[in-house]
Amino acid sequence: MGNRWEEVERHKEEETQRKAQDQQEARELAKNLGRTVKRLRTEKKVSQEEFAYIVGVHRTYMGLVERGEHNVSVHTARQIAKALGLTLSTLFARVEAEWE
Repeated sequence: MGNRWEEVERHKEEETQRKAQDQQEARELAKNLGRTVKRLRTEKKVSQEEFAYIVGVHRTYMGLVERGEHNVSVHTARQIAKALGLTLSTLFARVEAEWE
């Protein structure tokens, strides 16, 4: 019986570690996306407020996105890409190319 409990506890610990790693990766992805969006926006010489208006979100929301403090929906990511003159796949490819 002891071996079974040890196995269950080990499984719980492994699951906890996997979840922590997944959360860390999600935070890094959000930061990388935000940095890329900010760089591309500033290259176009568009203010954050104007860009947020074009995307259809509030300026403070866009600030959260650019700082990597908020995960965006696929719809919002698509709107951001369109505002940058990119496809969604191109935006994500740039994020990967710059940060991985």
